[in-house]
Amino acid sequence: MKSAALATLVMAVSIAGGTADAAFSRLTVRGDRVCLRAGPDDQTEVVAQVSDGEVLAGTGREEGEWIQVIPPASVSLWVYGELVQDSLVSASKVRVRSGPGISYRPVGTLDKGQPLSVRSVKGEWVEVAPPPGSYLWISRIYLAPDEPSPRPKPEVPSAPASAPPPPAAPAGRPAIAVGPPPKPEVGKTAPSPSIVSAPVVAHPREEPVSVPPVLAGKRLAPGKEAGLKVECAGVLRGAGLLWRRPSRYRLVQDDGTGRSVTRCYVLGNESQLGSIVGRSLVIHGREYWLDGVRYPVLIPDQIVRRN
Repeated sequence: MKSAALATLVMAVSIAGGTADAAFSRLTVRGDRVCLRAGPDDQTEVVAQVSDGEVLAGTGREEGEWIQVIPPASVSLWVYGELVQDSLVSASKVRVRSGPGISYRPVGTLDKGQPLSVRSVKGEWVEVAPPPGSYLWISRIYLAPDEPSPRPKPEVPSAPASAPPPPAAPAGRPAIAVGPPPKPEVGKTAPSPSIVSAPVVAHPREEPVSVPPVLAGKRLAPGKEAGLKVECAGVLRGAGLLWRRPSRYRLVQDDGTGRSVTRCYVLGNESQLGSIVGRSLVIHGREYWLDGVRYPVLIPDQIVRRN
């Protein structure tokens, strides 16, 4: 799967302009739930998260500790709907944004007539697969050392038809059957060190777990890991009255500019949650992504007050 995803990313580099060999580098993620951001600093919005071992395609551009990468195919980006007709860009220099609104940072530009892979429509905005020419950023501290793009091996010419037969075994000695070499024994590798991306700390992955009864009847988002154990810090707030929201409560975090952003919805004992609204908390539990819901749902196992 990683090889196929990597091949897709290399193709995207080629389409965007220039050959893959000129800019492409193979970057391996070290750490779970590592953020991909819209710009080269930790104050810009988080567009997606990647897991330990995932391979990204780097463009070769760097700014300080930040590396520019091509968005994985699983990431969704956004384009203003008035500028898209029949899945084609209908204007020149259309901006691709990290979210459905002009307050979200541009992460690329599109030319007129460029095709788009449309995933959904949200109000005036169209959700699309990452088009060529869109880029995100990742901190180099969450990457293994860069590896060059793999090149095709040169073809080895076949032996000529007139090649002499191999010499016969010396007389008096039994012939020895030569089979394939034994496979080397695969030893256990040491686990990667836990990497903290404050204020969220991810635990190692566990075996898949069943969907809890509180989510009965809800559809899980395809391609997302269900039941991942996480530890989330933030302030508990009400979630509002929109019908698409799966819970009355959400956990918010400061994005560094004084603005509170939603980290996840919290689904549990409503009387208990209602009594701690406005409190700063650390919640240990399991995380689930629901189809059509922008943020994950956290089902608490333990809630710790911080004030």
